[in-house]
Amino acid sequence: MNNIVKFSDDLMSDFEKIFNQSFLGNWDLPSRTRQMVSSTFPPYNIIENKKTNETIIEIALAGYRKDEIHVSLSNGVLTIKSEEYQQEESDDEDNHEIHYLHNGIAKRYFEWKRTIPQTMEVKEARYEDGLLKVVLVDTKKDDYKKIEIK
Repeated sequence: MNNIVKFSDDLMSDFEKIFNQSFLGNWDLPSRTRQMVSSTFPPYNIIENKKTNETIIEIALAGYRKDEIHVSLSNGVLTIKSEEYQQEESDDEDNHEIHYLHNGIAKRYFEWKRTIPQTMEVKEARYEDGLLKVVLVDTKKDDYKKIEIK
């Protein structure tokens, strides 16, 4: 009797995500690998407000300063990224007055890109209480025209 175990693609995908987050997330990796690992970082919400015709992207960025975050829109691609994070290195750890007992707030380089429709434009971006909010407005909601065939 053969015991064959078949893994579904979803299971393997989940396993790879857990492996990457657990084992690769804390290493200093080349930027290409770092981007693959951080595909789920930072966590975000996309909210549609039908009343105001706005789409709001909320990105959780606890521990980042406003000047460490960059937002740009170019050729229909909204890019949100951080500055390269350089961890301070020291040969003598006893000279530091502050030591992390647990460092659970992720502060690493990320680059988050999404293509947005050509009819959308960025109304504003604001950062408060660890949340970056980018407000997009659809400028042409009613551009659909039915054309009668003669």
